[in-house]
Amino acid sequence: MTTTTKTTRGSSALKGAVAAGAATAILLGGFGAFALWSDTQNAGAAGQIQTGVLKLDPITAPVQWQLDNPQSGAPAPIDLSTFKASPGDVISYTVTATGTVTGTDITASLDVDLGDVQLDPALESGDVTITATGAGGAPIEIVGTDAGNQFSHEVTVTVAFDEAMTGGMNLPAAVDIDGLVLRLQQL
Repeated sequence: MTTTTKTTRGSSALKGAVAAGAATAILLGGFGAFALWSDTQNAGAAGQIQTGVLKLDPITAPVQWQLDNPQSGAPAPIDLSTFKASPGDVISYTVTATGTVTGTDITASLDVDLGDVQLDPALESGDVTITATGAGGAPIEIVGTDAGNQFSHEVTVTVAFDEAMTGGMNLPAAVDIDGLVLRLQQL
C-alpha cells in the first residue's frame, strides 16, 4: 500500500502568515511587551498668554439726518420718515463711534460697511451715491495699546441723489439703509 502526501504551497504560506500574525498579536497584546525609557523636564516657559480686544460700542444716541444742500440755504435737520428726496439732494448724518483696541501688536481700521444697503431696482446706476467718511475721508486707523486705546471718532454717512437722475420717482424705499454697519477690523 502506498501513502501519498499532498502538499500545496499556498497552504504552507498561509499557515506561516497566520503564525507570524499570531506572534505579533501576542507581543503587542502585552505578552512580552517592552518599555522605552523616557524623561521630561519643564521647558522654562512660565505664565499664561493673554489676548487683546477689538470692541466697538453700540450706537445709543439717536441719529439726526440733515439736508446738506437745501434750496433755502443752510443745512437743515430732516425727519427721514417723512422726507422725500429729489434729484440733487444730499442728505447726511454724523455719528460718534467709540470703542477700545487693546493689544501690544494690533492696529485696526474703523469704517462703514455699505454691503447690505439696498437700492430700489427702479434706480439707475449712478442715481444714488452713498459714502461714509471718517477723518480725512478715509477709514480711521486705530493703534492698540497694552492698557487699551479707548477711541472716539466721528463718522459721516452721506447719500447723494444725482441731479441728472430721471427715474426713481415715488419710491417708498428708494434707499434702504437698515443694513449699514460700522466695522472695526484688524489690519
